[in-house]
Amino acid sequence: MLIVFEAIDAEVAALLRAPMRMPGGMAFQPVDMQAELDGAGTFRLTASLVLTDEAKGSEAAHWLWDRIEDAAPLILQVGDQRARVGAPDALAWLIDKARSED
Repeated sequence: MLIVFEAIDAEVAALLRAPMRMPGGMAFQPVDMQAELDGAGTFRLTASLVLTDEAKGSEAAHWLWDRIEDAAPLILQVGDQRARVGAPDALAWLIDKARSED
């Protein structure tokens, strides 16, 4: 599934793009980053998130949340769902919803 992080700052973008150890059954890879045209110096980052059948969406959400919580709340698009996310449980819900639609 694709996750789009909208209007994130350079620090959060760098954290998401850095090599990181991930929980088992999960792969996360940034695939595109663009400067936002809002004049605020923010970025739009698109990443691919792949989870095995055994992997839990909540574990993936908490792993991602550890990297983005300082920027919360932020606008994310996970699969077809776009929402303002302010807690890891909301991110887990979006991930699980996107998984059920695949």
